Amino acid sequence: MSNGREFNDGDDFEGTEKDAFLWNGARGVTADDESRRKAAQNMAISVHLSLNEALNALPSPWLEAACQAHQLDQHSRGAKLRALAGALTNPDALRRCVSQLPLRARRALKRVMDNGGWMRLAELTKEFGRMDGDGWFWDQQPPKSCLGGLCRCALLFVGRGLVDAGSRRKRWLKVAVIPAELRAPLQRALAELIPEGNDDVPAMGDDALSDALFLARLYYDEASEKPLLSFEDVVDFLHQAHRQGRNLLSTWAGIEAFLNFTSQFAYEITSLDDLCGYHIGELARDYLDLAPSRLGSMAERRRVIRLVRALYDFLLDRGKILPETCKLVRQSCARLIQDGLNAIRRPAPVGGEVILCWINPDTNSEERYTVNHQRLLMAWQHDFDRDWPSLLAHCHKVPSGARKADLARELAAADPVIYDLLIGDADKEELQRALRWFYEEQMLEISVW
Repeated sequence: MSNGREFNDGDDFEGTEKDAFLWNGARGVTADDESRRKAAQNMAISVHLSLNEALNALPSPWLEAACQAHQLDQHSRGAKLRALAGALTNPDALRRCVSQLPLRARRALKRVMDNGGWMRLAELTKEFGRMDGDGWFWDQQPPKSCLGGLCRCALLFVGRGLVDAGSRRKRWLKVAVIPAELRAPLQRALAELIPEGNDDVPAMGDDALSDALFLARLYYDEASEKPLLSFEDVVDFLHQAHRQGRNLLSTWAGIEAFLNFTSQFAYEITSLDDLCGYHIGELARDYLDLAPSRLGSMAERRRVIRLVRALYDFLLDRGKILPETCKLVRQSCARLIQDGLNAIRRPAPVGGEVILCWINPDTNSEERYTVNHQRLLMAWQHDFDRDWPSLLAHCHKVPSGARKADLARELAAADPVIYDLLIGDADKEELQRALRWFYEEQMLEISVW
């Protein structure tokens, strides 16, 4: 049940479906991944494409992803191709696959089928969205676009086809093609799953809700650790956003970013009540910048802040957070929107604040590194020419020398990769602060974060 605290200040957290691409950087899609995908989908294909031709041309990550989509466990490429062809040509298995697709994806398939089994990609993307941000390694990061999801299931293939352009001319155009052998069984499956006369494609509504729920389910199924929000709460929040007429794909994209952010800072945010104002500012200010192709505009950043505010209002209604937490979040969001993203900064660290969690590849155990580790590394690099014995010999001359020496021995035994992760982006001001700490100050191990 909503408490009625809706955003009515003219800039709510909704956005266009293109906003969903903003968040793909959080999942690791790079510009190189995008280039490889576009090159693969620019290869020549026939509008009368056979299933055998289509499957044999699949890149290895896409073949593996298709096997995952159809729950096939094979090892060699030949075995994967045979098993996938068998699943796609089995009417029951094909119908089951189609029934599990989001409604919008089913409508996209029907749109292609109604056009004879293929159509120009430009026409299809106008109705169902582009594939921007879907990347290359679909076996590790399934595509999130509507059409990308169909390609992952090996139901739709994209390439450059020679098509009739009128006046007895033919042109090479980007096309989306359903393999010839799948057209009749897909036609039957779609006729059962999509009622006659109900093939419109609303920008909002049940289709968008189905897509958002599908993406949420996919996220939770793939999560290596338990997300901070329960899946049930996310589903209910999306249903509430649906009733309020919000853009659901943009809403889900914001939730996904929030979950990724809280996962990244899991050593600080262990419960929903641990969220601070500076966390919200950092989410909007820094986290969106991880997207490889776009930076977050101010409007998009404000949208994220408002989404967090709406989410915490919702969580308060469900009794999932304390009233004082919701009050703090609302005040922080209002301040960030009114005074700018730098309005709420973290308190200055005193030394024990965790800034890096590292999974040791040899022991598979988590190692945590603090501001103290960072400061000691900067002193070691700048004043001791990266020589641990020299630094250790000097430790008896400085405050908390024994504890700093213990820290130095710990770092000397650490993976050198840690060094760059901790001090690779340090600026001159941080260096001066680190040197002052090493030579003049006691080492504190408390944390103000």
